[in-house]
Amino acid sequence: LQGLAPAGFQDRCIAILPTLRFITIACYILKMKLLGIDYGTKRIGVAVSDEGGKLAFPREILPNDRQIFQKLEELISNEKIAEVVIGEAEIISEKGQEFAKVLEKKLQVKVHTIREELTTLEARRYQSSQADARAAALILQRYLDRKNLI
Repeated sequence: LQGLAPAGFQDRCIAILPTLRFITIACYILKMKLLGIDYGTKRIGVAVSDEGGKLAFPREILPNDRQIFQKLEELISNEKIAEVVIGEAEIISEKGQEFAKVLEKKLQVKVHTIREELTTLEARRYQSSQADARAAALILQRYLDRKNLI
């Protein structure tokens, strides 16, 4: 389909009904939301992307307690989240990795981890009361930016 499909959509197009003279091409745009998580042992910052997977928005801060997976399951269901991105800081990487594994297994959702350092500190520069949610948005936005460059 190289050269036949619109620029930037070759990987999302299929040829339908090839005939002697014409090839009908169907293209689709993936619409899916992603959830960003800034994992902490006490609090978990949460962010959600737009449907096009271009922009991340801070959502809320959840206490990291016994109900965390239930709350995340509700959020994933209500927002129709397709994938989750978790920031992986070196300081808490073992706990964060374990959280990611449990989340993926329990909620049956694809989980990506991305290295991050000091996003909460960076987020506090803008608004300290929602720093963890803003940090989750920074983590998610960095992932989206990398993904959309490919």
